[in-house]
Parts: sequence; structure tokens; C-alpha cells
Amino acid sequence: MPTIEIWTYDVWGNEEDGYEVNDRSKVDTIETDLTELTDAKIKELISDYFLDPENIDTDGYGDEKHVYLVFNDDEHSDYPLGEIDLSLD
Repeated sequence: MPTIEIWTYDVWGNEEDGYEVNDRSKVDTIETDLTELTDAKIKELISDYFLDPENIDTDGYGDEKHVYLVFNDDEHSDYPLGEIDLSLD
């Protein structure tokens, strides 16, 4: 069955100097019957693991096997939060 892995990042740095992902940790593996992952479904999946999912951007971040989660609000820009690894084959 297709699976989705949700990962969080340990991040160093700041907006001015840039961010660097120091480490990542898997928080869950979900078996799913999804054949594609929409923005609405991504926000639903990550709502249990990340605060304020409405400010998490996924558009343009990733490829066919990864969706990178980036936080954007009035105080932060392009802060890397984590990723979703896809195995929807």
C-alpha cells in the first residue's frame, strides 16, 4: 500500500544569514489510498505535527517524491520545517 512519511527538521541559522537543516526526524508513517497529494490534503496530514498549518507553504518546493514544508508569516520567511516523503506508486 502507498505510504507517506512525515519528517521534521532541526534547523540552525536565521532569516538574515540563512537557514541550515542540521538533522531530521521521522514523526510518522501513514498508509494511504491517495493517488495524488493536493495542498488541502497536505495541510490536513500535517495539522497533527506542525502548528499553524495555514502558514506552511508547499507550492514549488519539492519533486515527485518529496514535498518540502516551508513556514512563511509576517515574522519569518522560507523557514524550513520538514518534509513529506511520498511512495504513492
